[in-house]
Amino acid sequence: MAGKRKRRSRVERGRIAERWLSSGMTATEFAAKHGVTTASLTRWAREVRTDGGLARRSAEFVEVKTDPTHAAYVRVEVGAVTLSLDRLPPPEYVAQLGRALC
Repeated sequence: MAGKRKRRSRVERGRIAERWLSSGMTATEFAAKHGVTTASLTRWAREVRTDGGLARRSAEFVEVKTDPTHAAYVRVEVGAVTLSLDRLPPPEYVAQLGRALC
C-alpha cells in the first residue's frame, strides 16, 4: 500500500523549494532526503521562481524581548540571513526592512 500524501501549504512548499535551491544538492538527492518527490520539488521551485519567492510572502510575527544591557545592538534573523546592527536604526528603516523581508 502506498504511503499517505502529505498536504503542504504554498508557504511550506515555497520554503522547502528555497531550501533545495540554496542547498547545492540535486533534486533527486534533496527529495530523497526530505521525503518528497522530485516532480513535486521541481514544480515547487518553478512556483518560487515565478512568484518571486513564496516563503518570503508570508510574514510571521514573533515576540520581541528587550534587554536593557544590549539596547544599542540589533540582530535580525530571517531564515539563513542574519542582519546585525551596532546601534538602533530609525523606525522608518525598521519599517522598510520589514516590508523588504516580507
